[in-house]
Amino acid sequence: GQTLRVRLPEEKDAGKLIASPGPIHILYEDEDLIAVDKAAGEVVHPCPGHYADTIANYLTWYLQRDAGPDASGLRIIGRLDKETSGVLVFARSRAAAARLQRQRQEGIFIRTYLGICEGAFPKEEPCGTIDLDMEKVPGVLMKMRTCTTGMRAVTHYRVLAEGDGKSLVRFQIETGRTHQIRVHMASIGHPILGDEVYGPVKCPYKLQGQTLHAKILGFIHPTTGDYIETDAPLPAYFQHLLEIL
Repeated sequence: GQTLRVRLPEEKDAGKLIASPGPIHILYEDEDLIAVDKAAGEVVHPCPGHYADTIANYLTWYLQRDAGPDASGLRIIGRLDKETSGVLVFARSRAAAARLQRQRQEGIFIRTYLGICEGAFPKEEPCGTIDLDMEKVPGVLMKMRTCTTGMRAVTHYRVLAEGDGKSLVRFQIETGRTHQIRVHMASIGHPILGDEVYGPVKCPYKLQGQTLHAKILGFIHPTTGDYIETDAPLPAYFQHLLEIL
């Protein structure tokens, strides 16, 4: 019948994010975590050139607005590329972050993406798995490539629809390597439409980002043990393009 409460001290660097007001679209929130819908073009976490205009800065301001400057420091659980839209989850404590990170490492996270790829897939092969290691391209900032002896990367895909030489594809990833889906699809000749790094130089459509969207993120709640699933709606430009194609 006893209750044991453990208070974990925060790291010295936690909570040092600059609090800046900005747009955030919250999909789910409680005292342990926050899931948000990221727009294409938004930066997730401070980096060179973006020290106060990222989602992490906006969320810090949002939390401190109600809880004051002592609000727990945010910890992002996985990232999305700047031009990729969709759901992201942030932990609000060190304990929650540790449990969620463990789920990522053990493959418990359910991460489902939708993307529009160049080209049509063979009718007899509407789905498949790409199991190709990845590594950084030497001397090139933020660019990856497939290799034979690098970091293991596994992407499962299924074609949902085709039209005008393009394919709507659903992805589920076992690993979360930088640019994983983009690199894997380009490696088999079906780059993501609008990808300026791994795809065609010219795109005939007016896009507000590459057509890759993190649609669903499912995980076990770090405190309650309940299954939580967040679903980010497709951006308007993405949905409009689907209707055209």
